[in-house]
Amino acid sequence: MDRKMGPHLKFPAASIGIFSAVALTTWVTVYDNVIIPLARKRRNRLLELSILQRMGIGMCISTLAVVVAGIVEGQRRRHVEPTSVFWLVPQLVLLGVAEGFNGVAQIEFYHAELPATMASLTGGFFALGYSFASFAAALLESIVRAATRSPDNKKIHWLSDNGGKLDYHYFVVAGLAALNLAWFLFMAKRYKLRPGAN
Repeated sequence: MDRKMGPHLKFPAASIGIFSAVALTTWVTVYDNVIIPLARKRRNRLLELSILQRMGIGMCISTLAVVVAGIVEGQRRRHVEPTSVFWLVPQLVLLGVAEGFNGVAQIEFYHAELPATMASLTGGFFALGYSFASFAAALLESIVRAATRSPDNKKIHWLSDNGGKLDYHYFVVAGLAALNLAWFLFMAKRYKLRPGAN
């Protein structure tokens, strides 16, 4: 991708994640300091979302972010000229906002549902979730590489640098995320939060 920011500057590849971090920080700040106080002042319960609602919204936004990533990658693959790296910004912003909804709500969920004597474990549960997700992503990558390998050339598969179809992989991930969201919604409807946990 083209990282030019003018005639003499290039955007550092390692810094592209800053867009997610800024979106996360901005969203959490606006939600906690503007939306929630405004909702409480006006007694508007629609703006004051429950822990499970925020987790679901975060999962929905992250699924949307992967779909956007697939669309952007498909367009990039079809263009002959290098595409600007800034086409990655929308999906990164969506992922940051999704983390602001889901990640924060998960930590609040653990604090609300675990006994007070186990409160110190909330960060551990959150990190454990990320660890399992990383392992699942690596496993999915191995499966995709094996299942999409070209019979003519064993080095060509969906995730190849040359001749790959990364957009297809993103759409598979989006489908899995949608299934995960459906399962979450099914379970969340049946789950009863502890009194005062919201």
